[in-house]
Amino acid sequence: MKIINLTPHPVIILNKNKKVIMHLEPSGEVARVTKITEQVDHLGAIPVSRARFGKIKGLPDAGRNCVYVVSKMVYEAAKGRSDLYYPAEKVREGNWVIGCRSLGI
Repeated sequence: MKIINLTPHPVIILNKNKKVIMHLEPSGEVARVTKITEQVDHLGAIPVSRARFGKIKGLPDAGRNCVYVVSKMVYEAAKGRSDLYYPAEKVREGNWVIGCRSLGI
């Protein structure tokens, strides 16, 4: 099965010794979702807001004999799609994310 990276950056999957298991280059297409924030109340002088997902752009239809790696935000907004995964268990060196340990569902 083909794995297509719809994020704007490489997805590097590492084992526990930080060796590369897979390196997925960006496909050139990026799936994005808008986030809509609306003010719903006040806590004294402090505004209280609620965020919700808007439209998803750049996400191909399912059923193409492939799976897609997307951001967690896109994954959450597209609930019900069994062909989507997101980079999970991020691996850091200092302040930098250098990869992930798995693909999440």
